[in-house]
Amino acid sequence: MREKYKPNDILEIIWIDTHSAPTGWMDEEEVNDMIEQINNHIMHTVGYFLQENKNYFYVLQTYDMQESRRVDGIIAITKGTIKKINKLRSGNK
Repeated sequence: MREKYKPNDILEIIWIDTHSAPTGWMDEEEVNDMIEQINNHIMHTVGYFLQENKNYFYVLQTYDMQESRRVDGIIAITKGTIKKINKLRSGNK
């Protein structure tokens, strides 16, 4: 069973990036070269856990823990692309 995360837990999420091919006509060799370059583009995101739903995992880049309790840099990562989650530190509310 996967670990449950609490708001403000600091996580490293390892996920496969999605890509869009350049536009325009390409021959088969160019297509194969492009696919070779973008295959398994692994991303590492570190942030504060915010919440999750059926399709997405949400983390924050910046959290103002003073009076305003404001946040910045919400990142939504599609769950199907996530390979691994490492909890770096438990959060405090």
